[in-house]
Amino acid sequence: MIEKFVAHRGYQKEYPENSLLAFQKAIEVGAQYIELDIQLTADKVPVVFHDPTLDRMTDESGAIHERTWASLQDVSVHEPSRFGETFKPNLMTPLSDMSGFLKTNPQVTCYLEVKSHNMDHFSHEEVLAAIGDALGSQLTQCYLISFDTDIIRTAHQLGWSRLGWVLTTWNQIDQALTHAPYLEVVFCDKGVVFEQGDVSHYPWNWVVYEVDQEQDVVALMKQGVQQIETFAIKDMLMCFSGDENAIDKG
Repeated sequence: MIEKFVAHRGYQKEYPENSLLAFQKAIEVGAQYIELDIQLTADKVPVVFHDPTLDRMTDESGAIHERTWASLQDVSVHEPSRFGETFKPNLMTPLSDMSGFLKTNPQVTCYLEVKSHNMDHFSHEEVLAAIGDALGSQLTQCYLISFDTDIIRTAHQLGWSRLGWVLTTWNQIDQALTHAPYLEVVFCDKGVVFEQGDVSHYPWNWVVYEVDQEQDVVALMKQGVQQIETFAIKDMLMCFSGDENAIDKG
């Protein structure tokens, strides 16, 4: 059952999201799949960060894309609104640091979500080159996903593999089937999937977010969902640890 759960932004429930600390803690409790978000700085350094601005996660404000990496590398990403000063300092993670993390943890697969905000300021080619350069050979441990379907199409045209969409609405399904047969994974909100019944016949793996209730996991797996994305990675792994038949029993 371990492989059925994805640590959403690391062990987000207990640690500042999208930080090396959160990813390490997720691995320590048993996660084999993690998900992270990517933003580019003004000088095209990819950093692991969800929001386009610093405000929620740090004591500073302003847009990531307007700051150079040199001006951000000492910023503490300790999520003060949830944790106060508990985890300060907790430095921002450049995507290049994840290369070493993945190399040290070869059992881990990483979903890289390129935030759509990046494409307002950089070309597809610039974003993809920055990600590829940062991860190097560890890119083989990753899937590239995005709400922005155009950058995933560009990645496919440039020879990238292990690609996925994050759906905005269920209406995108026909588009995916017709125009994106290369997709290996599709992420979708649980509320949308719950309304669809059986989804096992689609040609990709489903990853559904944000799930932290045992009964929802059971219901989604019975619908044909392959993976569950959760902030509460430890709780979910404990609920289903050691019982490969847990879904059938639910």
